[in-house]
Amino acid sequence: MFLDLRIDGFTGTGLSATSDEIAEFESRNANLTADIEKYLVDGEKNLNATAIENHLFPKFNVDVFISHAHADKAKAISLAIAFQRLGLTAFVDSCVWGHADNLLLEVDKNFSANRDKENSYFYGLRNRTTSNVHMILNSALHEMIDRSELLIFLDTDHSVKVKDLMEDDQYLSSPWIFSELMFAKRTRRTPRQSVQMALEHHLKAVAGTEGRQFEFQYELPQLTNDVSYSDFLAWIKSGDTSSADWLNGLRHLDVLYKQVGVPAKLIKEPRTSA
Repeated sequence: MFLDLRIDGFTGTGLSATSDEIAEFESRNANLTADIEKYLVDGEKNLNATAIENHLFPKFNVDVFISHAHADKAKAISLAIAFQRLGLTAFVDSCVWGHADNLLLEVDKNFSANRDKENSYFYGLRNRTTSNVHMILNSALHEMIDRSELLIFLDTDHSVKVKDLMEDDQYLSSPWIFSELMFAKRTRRTPRQSVQMALEHHLKAVAGTEGRQFEFQYELPQLTNDVSYSDFLAWIKSGDTSSADWLNGLRHLDVLYKQVGVPAKLIKEPRTSA
Protein backbone atom coordinates (compact mmCIF):
# COMPACT_ATOMS: atom_id res chain seq x y z
CA MET A 1 0.00 0.00 0.00
CA PHE A 2 1.26 3.43 -0.93
CA LEU A 3 -1.17 5.70 0.94
CA ASP A 4 -4.10 5.65 3.38
CA LEU A 5 -6.71 8.41 3.21
CA ARG A 6 -9.72 9.30 5.33
CA ILE A 7 -12.56 11.12 3.57
CA ASP A 8 -14.11 13.36 6.22
CA GLY A 9 -17.88 13.75 6.11
CA PHE A 10 -18.46 11.39 3.21
CA THR A 11 -22.10 11.51 2.08
CA GLY A 12 -22.05 10.06 -1.43
CA THR A 13 -23.90 13.05 -2.83
CA GLY A 14 -22.74 14.05 -6.28
CA LEU A 15 -21.87 10.50 -7.32
CA SER A 16 -23.91 9.51 -10.34
CA ALA A 17 -24.07 5.70 -10.27
CA THR A 18 -27.50 4.31 -11.12
CA SER A 19 -29.30 1.53 -9.25
CA ASP A 20 -28.68 -0.77 -12.24
CA GLU A 21 -24.94 -0.04 -12.16
CA ILE A 22 -24.83 -0.76 -8.43
CA ALA A 23 -26.74 -4.02 -8.88
CA GLU A 24 -24.39 -5.07 -11.70
CA PHE A 25 -21.37 -4.29 -9.53
CA GLU A 26 -22.75 -6.40 -6.67
CA SER A 27 -23.54 -9.31 -8.99
CA ARG A 28 -19.92 -9.80 -10.00
CA ASN A 29 -19.31 -12.05 -7.00
CA ALA A 30 -22.48 -14.08 -7.48
CA ASN A 31 -20.37 -17.14 -8.31
CA LEU A 32 -18.60 -17.09 -4.93
CA THR A 33 -20.83 -19.77 -3.45
CA ALA A 34 -20.07 -21.53 -0.20
CA ASP A 35 -19.57 -25.01 -1.66
CA ILE A 36 -17.97 -26.65 1.34
CA GLU A 37 -16.78 -29.65 -0.66
CA LYS A 38 -14.17 -27.65 -2.55
CA TYR A 39 -12.47 -26.71 0.72
CA LEU A 40 -12.21 -30.21 2.21
CA VAL A 41 -8.79 -31.85 2.29
CA ASP A 42 -8.67 -35.36 0.86
CA GLY A 43 -12.40 -35.78 1.39
CA GLU A 44 -11.92 -35.66 5.16
CA LYS A 45 -13.33 -33.19 7.67
CA ASN A 46 -10.36 -30.88 7.39
CA LEU A 47 -10.76 -27.46 5.78
CA ASN A 48 -8.08 -25.99 3.53
CA ALA A 49 -7.64 -22.41 4.74
CA THR A 50 -5.61 -21.44 1.67
CA ALA A 51 -8.35 -22.65 -0.67
CA ILE A 52 -10.96 -20.61 1.20
CA GLU A 53 -8.80 -17.49 1.08
CA ASN A 54 -7.98 -17.86 -2.61
CA HIS A 55 -11.61 -18.43 -3.58
CA LEU A 56 -13.14 -15.49 -1.70
CA PHE A 57 -10.19 -13.14 -2.29
CA PRO A 58 -8.80 -13.69 -5.80
CA LYS A 59 -5.09 -12.92 -6.12
CA PHE A 60 -4.99 -9.66 -8.01
CA ASN A 61 -3.91 -6.14 -7.20
CA VAL A 62 -6.43 -3.33 -6.94
CA ASP A 63 -5.87 0.39 -7.21
CA VAL A 64 -8.20 1.48 -4.40
CA PHE A 65 -9.44 -0.39 -1.32
CA ILE A 66 -12.65 1.17 0.08
CA SER A 67 -13.28 0.65 3.81
CA HIS A 68 -16.78 1.59 4.95
CA ALA A 69 -19.75 0.80 7.20
CA HIS A 70 -22.30 -1.76 6.08
CA ALA A 71 -25.04 0.88 5.99
CA ASP A 72 -23.00 2.84 3.42
CA LYS A 73 -22.53 -0.06 1.01
CA ALA A 74 -24.50 1.44 -1.89
CA LYS A 75 -22.61 4.74 -1.54
CA ALA A 76 -19.28 2.88 -1.41
CA ILE A 77 -20.17 1.01 -4.59
CA SER A 78 -21.14 4.31 -6.24
CA LEU A 79 -17.67 5.59 -5.37
CA ALA A 80 -16.10 2.40 -6.76
CA ILE A 81 -18.00 2.97 -10.01
CA ALA A 82 -16.68 6.56 -10.11
CA PHE A 83 -13.14 5.17 -9.84
CA GLN A 84 -13.97 2.62 -12.51
CA ARG A 85 -14.97 5.40 -14.89
CA LEU A 86 -11.52 6.92 -14.36
CA GLY A 87 -9.93 3.62 -15.42
CA LEU A 88 -9.12 2.46 -11.86
CA THR A 89 -10.19 -0.70 -10.04
CA ALA A 90 -11.75 -0.59 -6.59
CA PHE A 91 -12.36 -3.24 -3.94
CA VAL A 92 -15.41 -2.69 -1.71
CA ASP A 93 -14.79 -4.60 1.50
CA SER A 94 -18.44 -5.37 2.28
CA CYS A 95 -18.76 -7.15 -1.04
CA VAL A 96 -17.15 -10.31 0.31
CA TRP A 97 -18.51 -10.63 3.85
CA GLY A 98 -21.93 -11.88 2.79
CA HIS A 99 -20.23 -14.82 1.11
CA ALA A 100 -18.21 -15.31 4.29
CA ASP A 101 -21.45 -15.65 6.24
CA ASN A 102 -22.71 -18.24 3.75
CA LEU A 103 -19.45 -20.14 4.08
CA LEU A 104 -19.64 -20.02 7.88
CA LEU A 105 -23.19 -21.40 7.81
CA GLU A 106 -22.06 -24.31 5.64
CA VAL A 107 -19.07 -24.96 7.89
CA ASP A 108 -21.31 -25.01 10.95
CA LYS A 109 -23.76 -27.38 9.31
CA ASN A 110 -20.92 -29.81 8.64
CA PHE A 111 -18.82 -29.43 11.78
CA SER A 112 -20.81 -28.05 14.72
CA ALA A 113 -24.48 -28.90 14.16
CA ASN A 114 -26.42 -30.71 16.88
CA ARG A 115 -27.98 -33.58 14.93
CA ASP A 116 -30.52 -34.21 17.68
CA LYS A 117 -31.99 -30.70 17.58
CA GLU A 118 -32.83 -28.78 14.41
CA ASN A 119 -31.07 -25.42 13.90
CA SER A 120 -28.98 -26.01 17.02
CA TYR A 121 -25.19 -26.03 17.33
CA PHE A 122 -22.67 -27.09 19.93
CA TYR A 123 -21.43 -23.89 21.58
CA GLY A 124 -17.73 -24.80 21.81
CA LEU A 125 -17.50 -26.12 18.26
CA ARG A 126 -19.45 -23.11 16.93
CA ASN A 127 -16.95 -20.75 18.58
CA ARG A 128 -14.06 -22.59 16.96
CA THR A 129 -15.55 -22.57 13.47
CA THR A 130 -16.47 -18.88 13.69
CA SER A 131 -13.08 -17.77 14.98
CA ASN A 132 -11.22 -19.81 12.37
CA VAL A 133 -13.27 -18.59 9.40
CA HIS A 134 -13.05 -14.98 10.57
CA MET A 135 -9.30 -15.30 11.10
CA ILE A 136 -8.84 -16.67 7.57
CA LEU A 137 -10.89 -13.87 6.03
CA ASN A 138 -9.32 -11.14 8.13
CA SER A 139 -5.86 -12.30 7.06
CA ALA A 140 -6.96 -12.31 3.42
CA LEU A 141 -8.45 -8.85 3.80
CA HIS A 142 -5.14 -7.53 5.11
CA GLU A 143 -3.35 -9.03 2.14
CA MET A 144 -5.79 -7.27 -0.21
CA ILE A 145 -5.01 -3.95 1.51
CA ASP A 146 -1.30 -4.64 1.20
CA ARG A 147 -1.68 -5.23 -2.55
CA SER A 148 -3.70 -2.05 -3.13
CA GLU A 149 -2.11 1.33 -3.84
CA LEU A 150 -4.61 3.48 -1.94
CA LEU A 151 -6.84 2.72 1.04
CA ILE A 152 -9.81 5.05 1.46
CA PHE A 153 -11.88 5.14 4.64
CA LEU A 154 -15.37 6.62 4.34
CA ASP A 155 -15.95 8.69 7.49
CA THR A 156 -19.74 8.84 7.95
CA ASP A 157 -22.23 8.86 10.83
CA HIS A 158 -22.57 5.11 10.32
CA SER A 159 -18.86 4.31 10.50
CA VAL A 160 -17.70 6.79 13.16
CA LYS A 161 -19.67 7.44 16.33
CA VAL A 162 -19.05 10.16 18.92
CA LYS A 163 -19.01 8.72 22.43
CA ASP A 164 -19.09 11.96 24.41
CA LEU A 165 -19.88 15.35 22.91
CA MET A 166 -17.89 17.05 25.68
CA GLU A 167 -14.74 15.03 24.92
CA ASP A 168 -15.51 14.56 21.23
CA ASP A 169 -14.05 11.05 21.35
CA GLN A 170 -14.66 9.09 18.17
CA TYR A 171 -15.20 5.35 18.06
CA LEU A 172 -15.92 2.62 15.54
CA SER A 173 -18.64 0.02 15.99
CA SER A 174 -17.34 -2.37 13.31
CA PRO A 175 -14.50 -4.77 14.15
CA TRP A 176 -13.79 -5.15 10.41
CA ILE A 177 -13.20 -1.42 9.90
CA PHE A 178 -11.06 -1.33 13.04
CA SER A 179 -8.94 -4.21 11.76
CA GLU A 180 -8.56 -2.62 8.32
CA LEU A 181 -7.52 0.78 9.64
CA MET A 182 -5.11 -0.63 12.22
CA PHE A 183 -3.49 -2.73 9.51
CA ALA A 184 -3.33 0.28 7.20
CA LYS A 185 -1.41 2.18 9.88
CA ARG A 186 1.17 -0.57 10.24
CA THR A 187 1.53 -2.17 6.82
CA ARG A 188 4.61 -1.66 4.67
CA ARG A 189 4.63 1.28 2.30
CA THR A 190 5.25 0.41 -1.32
CA PRO A 191 5.98 2.53 -4.42
CA ARG A 192 3.17 3.69 -6.66
CA GLN A 193 2.26 1.39 -9.54
CA SER A 194 3.99 1.85 -12.86
CA VAL A 195 2.68 0.73 -16.22
CA GLN A 196 4.70 -1.27 -18.72
CA MET A 197 3.41 0.09 -21.98
CA ALA A 198 3.36 -3.32 -23.66
CA LEU A 199 0.88 -4.64 -21.10
CA GLU A 200 -2.82 -4.02 -20.67
CA HIS A 201 -4.79 -3.63 -17.48
CA HIS A 202 -7.49 -6.29 -17.15
CA LEU A 203 -8.51 -6.16 -13.49
CA LYS A 204 -12.10 -5.91 -12.42
CA ALA A 205 -13.58 -4.65 -9.15
CA VAL A 206 -15.14 -7.10 -6.74
CA ALA A 207 -18.58 -7.09 -5.14
CA GLY A 208 -20.83 -8.87 -2.55
CA THR A 209 -22.39 -8.24 0.88
CA GLU A 210 -21.46 -7.75 4.54
CA GLY A 211 -23.25 -8.57 7.77
CA ARG A 212 -22.85 -6.70 11.05
CA GLN A 213 -24.71 -8.13 14.03
CA PHE A 214 -23.23 -6.58 17.17
CA GLU A 215 -22.35 -3.14 18.46
CA PHE A 216 -18.97 -2.75 20.16
CA GLN A 217 -16.68 0.25 20.58
CA TYR A 218 -13.24 0.35 18.96
CA GLU A 219 -11.04 3.39 19.31
CA LEU A 220 -10.76 5.05 15.89
CA PRO A 221 -7.26 4.57 14.40
CA GLN A 222 -5.95 7.79 12.89
CA LEU A 223 -4.85 7.47 9.28
CA THR A 224 -1.89 9.30 7.77
CA ASN A 225 -3.89 11.59 5.50
CA ASP A 226 -7.38 13.03 5.29
CA VAL A 227 -9.42 15.12 2.89
CA SER A 228 -12.85 16.72 3.10
CA TYR A 229 -15.55 15.11 1.01
CA SER A 230 -16.16 18.34 -0.92
CA ASP A 231 -12.50 18.51 -1.98
CA PHE A 232 -12.47 14.80 -2.76
CA LEU A 233 -15.63 15.05 -4.87
CA ALA A 234 -14.14 17.97 -6.80
CA TRP A 235 -11.09 15.81 -7.52
CA ILE A 236 -13.26 12.89 -8.69
CA LYS A 237 -15.25 15.13 -11.04
CA SER A 238 -12.13 16.73 -12.51
CA GLY A 239 -10.91 13.40 -13.90
CA ASP A 240 -11.15 12.35 -17.54
CA THR A 241 -13.88 9.72 -17.84
CA SER A 242 -14.08 9.68 -21.62
CA SER A 243 -11.95 6.56 -22.08
CA ALA A 244 -11.54 4.91 -18.63
CA ASP A 245 -7.83 4.57 -19.34
CA TRP A 246 -5.86 2.97 -16.49
CA LEU A 247 -2.71 5.04 -16.98
CA ASN A 248 -4.69 8.27 -16.96
CA GLY A 249 -6.44 7.04 -13.84
CA LEU A 250 -3.12 6.43 -12.07
CA ARG A 251 -1.92 9.89 -13.07
CA HIS A 252 -5.14 11.35 -11.70
CA LEU A 253 -4.39 9.60 -8.38
CA ASP A 254 -1.15 11.58 -8.30
CA VAL A 255 -3.19 14.76 -8.47
CA LEU A 256 -5.02 13.59 -5.35
CA TYR A 257 -1.73 12.73 -3.62
CA LYS A 258 -0.42 16.23 -4.26
CA GLN A 259 -3.69 17.68 -3.01
CA VAL A 260 -3.43 15.89 0.35
CA GLY A 261 0.22 16.85 0.80
CA VAL A 262 2.20 13.76 -0.15
CA PRO A 263 5.88 14.82 -0.42
CA ALA A 264 6.92 15.44 -4.01
CA LYS A 265 9.87 13.05 -3.75
CA LEU A 266 7.48 10.14 -3.16
CA ILE A 267 5.56 10.74 -6.38
CA LYS A 268 8.29 12.01 -8.67
CA GLU A 269 8.80 8.69 -10.47
CA PRO A 270 6.81 8.45 -13.73
CA ARG A 271 3.89 6.08 -13.98
CA THR A 272 5.29 4.47 -17.13
CA SER A 273 8.30 2.23 -17.64
CA ALA A 274 9.85 0.73 -20.72
